[in-house]
Amino acid sequence: MSGDFAWDYQSALPPGHSFVGIILASDKTPLTIGTGNREMHPLLISIANIDAGVRMKATLRSFALIAYLPIIKFVDVTDHEQSILKARLFHLCLNKILEPLKAAERAGERMADSAGGMRIVHTPLAVYIH
Repeated sequence: MSGDFAWDYQSALPPGHSFVGIILASDKTPLTIGTGNREMHPLLISIANIDAGVRMKATLRSFALIAYLPIIKFVDVTDHEQSILKARLFHLCLNKILEPLKAAERAGERMADSAGGMRIVHTPLAVYIH
């Protein structure tokens, strides 16, 4: 999310509204305990106004796990069909999981600010790290 985008986005919001950019991240991870050696994509969420130096240190826990996305191997399909089906399933899962976030981006959601006041905050996706 660029500075120009942030200014333009904030300028388009109604008076008194604000926004917090959302960062999503996922990476294929093998899960061996209790899953039969299956792989999944853990989907993590953070906010863009956390300093990158802080956000990238795993010990500071600035990312939260919101879901596991399945990695499916379809049977009796060509490699091309396999890649299309995997991509379609991945995006359908993301769409379902992120419905509340998309609603908050459109209409805003009441959230507490650092001073303890309430604000209406919109949540645009700033970046997706895959």
